[in-house]
Amino acid sequence: FSKASFSSFQDEWNHWDLWHNQTLYLHQDKQEIISGQSVGVDAEGYLLLHTPLGIKKVAAGDLSLSQAKYAS
Repeated sequence: FSKASFSSFQDEWNHWDLWHNQTLYLHQDKQEIISGQSVGVDAEGYLLLHTPLGIKKVAAGDLSLSQAKYAS
């Protein structure tokens, strides 16, 4: 990244993204924050999730391909 921004890697990242079109679950502090279908990354490197409320950008969090079941 010292010579170019993430946008120069965006197409290649999206090409090799194994989670593309998968439903992902974002967790923070053992609580599900958001879930949606992964639709790649944008030019800034944010993960893009398609949710019922539209496309949401994700900068950080614990991602999973399955819903976590936390004990109360």
